[in-house]
Amino acid sequence: MKYSLIASLLILILPPAWGQTPEEHGLQIAQEADRRDTGFNDLPPT
Repeated sequence: MKYSLIASLLILILPPAWGQTPEEHGLQIAQEADRRDTGFNDLPPT
């Protein structure tokens, strides 16, 4: 009973990964990579 309650709470709290199509997931990965590739605050990207 305790484990089923914890599992159901995690399912409700965590964002569903099965709600994305492969194209949406790929777009999300590409956008995250572009966002992270901006360099440091004091140095421009090379």
